[in-house]
Amino acid sequence: MIQKNIIKNNFSNTMNMKNLFGGYYKDKVVFLTGHTGFQGTWLSLWLTLLGAKVIGYSLKPPTSPSLFNILNMKKIVTIAIILLTLASCASSRPGCGTPNSWSANCPAYR
Repeated sequence: MIQKNIIKNNFSNTMNMKNLFGGYYKDKVVFLTGHTGFQGTWLSLWLTLLGAKVIGYSLKPPTSPSLFNILNMKKIVTIAIILLTLASCASSRPGCGTPNSWSANCPAYR
């Protein structure tokens, strides 16, 4: 919480972030792959500060501690990990179309 406030206060004190780039990202929905990695976390943060709603698709954070967890980005980024992976499994693997088979056939659901 402290880190988020420090970052937000530093940026908002110097400029209105939502007007950067002509306000292009304000109220846009951005789908970002790899949002839990170091670069993806920074990009998620920037896009959020620019006014975008970020939807992320990624594996779990690769390190512990991770920047994603330190900045508590789970509360900011909409995570589409299981939902999209299950849809992909159901469409590409025979017998993976029912919830009972997801844990057996879809590694991300385990």
